[in-house]
Amino acid sequence: MASQMQQRLGEVENNTLLCEATILDPRFKKSGFNNPRNFERAASEMKRRIGSDRTQFPQESAVEERVPPQPKTGE
Repeated sequence: MASQMQQRLGEVENNTLLCEATILDPRFKKSGFNNPRNFERAASEMKRRIGSDRTQFPQESAVEERVPPQPKTGE
């Protein structure tokens, strides 16, 4: 039974999506990994991706400058 589980689930730590889900799940965090190197690899990759996503968005001030002023209504 153990060999069958290893055969079917042995590559789980090589699946990026499953690794990220494990890290983000507070029930598992580091304990969800058999190999600490796999945790470090997945965590650093996730940090890199988050950092690169943040640089793709314009600064708030740049967004505010592009918004046209609202027309005034007569009160």
